[in-house]
Amino acid sequence: MYKSRLYSGNILFLLGAFPALYVLYGITFDEAAAQAGVVGLFIFFALGPFLAFGSLLSVSAVLRLTNLKQIKAAKLHSPIGTISIALGWLIALLVCMILVGVAIALLR
Repeated sequence: MYKSRLYSGNILFLLGAFPALYVLYGITFDEAAAQAGVVGLFIFFALGPFLAFGSLLSVSAVLRLTNLKQIKAAKLHSPIGTISIALGWLIALLVCMILVGVAIALLR
């Protein structure tokens, strides 16, 4: 159960993250604010659901896989499983940083 949740969450998050980073990388400093706003809206509405749902699945799976016994039971004790768990923890840290940033922005 956690294996499929972890894999699908990582894949969904990456399906949203790579295009978002590619589009953001294409914006230069001399671009118009309107174009930057359109890119932001595209990321928020088109890629945001991939990022949100993928991070939700990945973080929930990683938080349940806390010891070696659970990792072995989920059959993630392999190099691919280790990479997937590490990616899941990276996604969890990114989500925590985003939530802290949003909270700070709202409290300001």
